[in-house]
Amino acid sequence: METIMSRSREVLSDFLLYVLVPFIVSTVGFVFLFWFRDPTQLERAWPFAFVGSGVIGIFAFFGFVARNLRIRLWPWHEL
Repeated sequence: METIMSRSREVLSDFLLYVLVPFIVSTVGFVFLFWFRDPTQLERAWPFAFVGSGVIGIFAFFGFVARNLRIRLWPWHEL
């Protein structure tokens, strides 16, 4: 059985691609949308962007774990 440490570079690159990239892109996107709506209220609105990105990041992490453990769960059963 192949251990996770034997393919650590693949796991790290998958983590960056499937978890961190969606989190960072969604954070920047939400902040931009809040800023575009009202630039003067950005300091009050950015926590909502971070929370929304956190939700996206949690689902991305579940997809990452399911993909790496080869678990076939719905919505990730096609990965």
